[in-house]
Amino acid sequence: MIKTEIKNFLIDAGEERGIPVALPVSVYQAVGEKNCDTVRLYTKINADEVMLGSEYIYLKIKDLRHSATVSLNGHTLGLPTA
Repeated sequence: MIKTEIKNFLIDAGEERGIPVALPVSVYQAVGEKNCDTVRLYTKINADEVMLGSEYIYLKIKDLRHSATVSLNGHTLGLPTA
């Protein structure tokens, strides 16, 4: 299994768009006291032939403290479980 840690993301929250952040990140530190219902972290993952040749690709999300939805290319994959 190939493991790749992704730490660099962009964050959208309220009117703030595309703020670069590195994980771990505090949303409050990234966007301040903006009043928003949804915060979106996103990044680009480059899948090579080895990754795409695998039967499964796993995405492990650690230390999630709020509810979340995981999407890939605009399609919802599911909800993280503990």
